[in-house]
Amino acid sequence: MKTIKRLLGACALVVAVVWGLNHQAVYLPKMMAVIDNGQTNLMTALAGDSSNQSQSNEQTTATDVSASGSSATATAKQDQQAKATAVESIVQSATLKKTYYYQFDDQLPAKAKRAFQTAIQTYNQTGIVNLVAGQAPSDGNSLTFSIYHKKMPAGTTQIELGHGGPEITKEVSVSQTRYWNQANASLNSAYSMSYSAAVAVHEVGHALGLDHSDDVTSVMYPVSQGRSQLSGADIAGLKSIYQS
Repeated sequence: MKTIKRLLGACALVVAVVWGLNHQAVYLPKMMAVIDNGQTNLMTALAGDSSNQSQSNEQTTATDVSASGSSATATAKQDQQAKATAVESIVQSATLKKTYYYQFDDQLPAKAKRAFQTAIQTYNQTGIVNLVAGQAPSDGNSLTFSIYHKKMPAGTTQIELGHGGPEITKEVSVSQTRYWNQANASLNSAYSMSYSAAVAVHEVGHALGLDHSDDVTSVMYPVSQGRSQLSGADIAGLKSIYQS
């Protein structure tokens, strides 16, 4: 019985193989086409997902950067408009004329004089003050440029490059109250690095009434950053003194 089943199974297998060989020209291409089509669809789907994800990331990144940049710019403008460089307390209540008559001390070295001349030009370009060479009238603003010598102790981490400041005179009469400033700006001759435009602009700023600033972009920052151009806050500080 088992032998008969085996013979019948073998015959069926032979018939199937013969039938398949006779019909492979019809069914095999169809089967291959289905497989190829499935592979193509799968690859297209995978490629499409990858492309969409990349584009989405780029758009998100661009949006984030743009939003961040706009926010930072707006904040910087608001801060600059909101805060002017501080003013020396001695000039806060004084009404000062914008014109100053300046003189150079006889002992002033050529390098120091050039540094102060640059500072004069810097402040005159603002149009807020007017520094002119000459002798001030008795009730006029004056500004004296000079040097001094001060060597810092050994081991000191910071050195003094200059000093300057206002000296306000107040005269009260029956008809009016007048103020004038006998200012000075001086550079420390003990250090050649003090003969720079940055230091001169800083000290002249003090002479005109500006105080120290905690903004590193200001010429009035207490530690020299090599800056000799007035910031927007510095100009606003000057206006608060001379255009109030």
